[in-house]
Amino acid sequence: MFRIGEFARICQVTPKTLRYYADIGLLPPDHIDPFTGYRYYAIHQLPRLNRILALKDLGLSLDEITLILNDDLTPDDIRGMLKLKAAQLEAHIAEVEACLVSVRARLRMIEKEHEMPQEVVFKSIPAQRFLSFREVAPDVPLQFKTMGETLQKYQFDWFGKDRVIALYYGPGDESGIDMAVGAVVPDDFAQSIPIDEERVMTVTELPAVEKMACLIHQGSYATLCETYQAFWRWIEANGYRIVDPCREVYLNNPDDVPEDEWLTEIQYELVKA
Repeated sequence: MFRIGEFARICQVTPKTLRYYADIGLLPPDHIDPFTGYRYYAIHQLPRLNRILALKDLGLSLDEITLILNDDLTPDDIRGMLKLKAAQLEAHIAEVEACLVSVRARLRMIEKEHEMPQEVVFKSIPAQRFLSFREVAPDVPLQFKTMGETLQKYQFDWFGKDRVIALYYGPGDESGIDMAVGAVVPDDFAQSIPIDEERVMTVTELPAVEKMACLIHQGSYATLCETYQAFWRWIEANGYRIVDPCREVYLNNPDDVPEDEWLTEIQYELVKA
């Protein structure tokens, strides 16, 4: 079971969207805690959400989507609909390029709904000094932009985009994603770095983890959600529970290699459920 903020982040929607889908009966939570009111979602709900988002990208209304999903469309049915829409979008590529990318991404997720990752490994992660700032962020890419511009301004000779790590905490809320982003720093680095008049990057220690579950994603950051969902299936199938925060470690500099060679390691500390 996953909290609404974690489920929303991996599926690239907002908690507010999930709450609305629940309110109209399109995607109710798998469980609502009767004492706290917290909403929880399960792995088996991913196919339905992927279909909702794919059909929404086609321009269908939520009422139309409800009717279609009640007819229990197969992946082949939706694949055909998405391919037809892709052909239409290619005729207007200059205006609708972003929509086309979204449709293809959802198509890939639908095609991989039952796949398990083959390369999950456990390894020991040493303690690391981490210069970062933490916020509830409504715009995740903006956090990385702010961090990069701040560190580049000071021209530290140790800084590179292959030293960047992001931490994601649950559950988040309608305001955004609770996250920290920053860079691994040398052992003797201890200074704080001002971002602006209100925010500061500070040095903390990322604790050592003796047995961290790790999975490498290769390719665009926009398709990270596919690897996350496969990782989730593996975690549930093997009887584990996630310990916050999730770490995203960027293993190479995206300025130096083509997009299809970008490497991101997803790291989860796990305990037996």
